[in-house]
Amino acid sequence: MPQPTRSSIDNARSLPHSTPAAANKDARSEQIVQNFYSKAAQVIAHLRAHRHIDRMDSESAMLVRANASSLMYASSTSSSAVDIGSGGRRINKWFNLHLEDIDSIRDEARLWRHAVSSEQRPPPMFIDVYLDVSGVCEELQVTDVFGRPWTVDLDLGSQRASAIALESWRLDLAPGPDASHTDLPRVYKQAIVFFRSLYAFAGLLPSTRLAQQLTNSSTPQLTNSSTPQLSMFVSLRAAAVSRDNMIGLDVALTGTEQFLESHVFSPVPTPLGVFSMNVQYRRECAFT
Repeated sequence: MPQPTRSSIDNARSLPHSTPAAANKDARSEQIVQNFYSKAAQVIAHLRAHRHIDRMDSESAMLVRANASSLMYASSTSSSAVDIGSGGRRINKWFNLHLEDIDSIRDEARLWRHAVSSEQRPPPMFIDVYLDVSGVCEELQVTDVFGRPWTVDLDLGSQRASAIALESWRLDLAPGPDASHTDLPRVYKQAIVFFRSLYAFAGLLPSTRLAQQLTNSSTPQLTNSSTPQLSMFVSLRAAAVSRDNMIGLDVALTGTEQFLESHVFSPVPTPLGVFSMNVQYRRECAFT
């Protein structure tokens, strides 16, 4: 029987093979990417939403309301990154951002989590923020960037608008260069920086003040029955779609020429691809 040569042994050693260490790294990479999706959605919901609606059927979905003391949301879980907070709610600590867990947000993010675990390319995650105006019986006003009041036209022709789009966030995981040797602690640190930036930037947008006003029980919208009750909600979806009963983000509410702004975040490379996120938002969110 011929004996293996030194060159054949060296070639065999160089062939790719699966080891327990490699499998563990793959599992940890997958977990980071899954929780990246969840955390992104929940950061926006934490800062914006009174309630959350299903990404596919906004009319029949169950609405989850939250009051000012419980407007905290968190990503889905790893036992090493979850504690129990007040009221028995889970506090998720992924990416060093501690937020209370809420089942509806976690459940909506399962589409992207399952895509990652099944080794499919996840679809884009769209996180849309709306103002619910279904309770407006007479007129709704908005103040433009110059301090001038405008009456919002809610007439859509065949029906009346039930919501106004305020923001649209898009999160993508795109193929990147070979990152099989990526250092996972470095990836995690970059994700921490990303989520700090996301949380800080989202907190500075015009709709933040509106969300704070709507969660304040002393505001007229919540205490005066003669004033329309306004609320904000978040919708997750996997494709760009338009809703017939909603005023889209591309529709101006005032005479301001540049009524939209946009922002692109720094990309975050991972072993499974490169995360990129951008947002388009209204500059004018002072509704009365």
